[in-house]
Amino acid sequence: MLAAGTLAPEIERVHPLAEVPAALEYLGTGHARGKLVVSV
Repeated sequence: MLAAGTLAPEIERVHPLAEVPAALEYLGTGHARGKLVVSV
């Protein structure tokens, strides 16, 4: 479905590796509607 374009992931935020604690804190608040991505 992803290859066909009928399914698209919703990426809400991209965080650098150094900001993982802040990303996890945000995720724990329950306000995240999409996926959080950690860039390396």
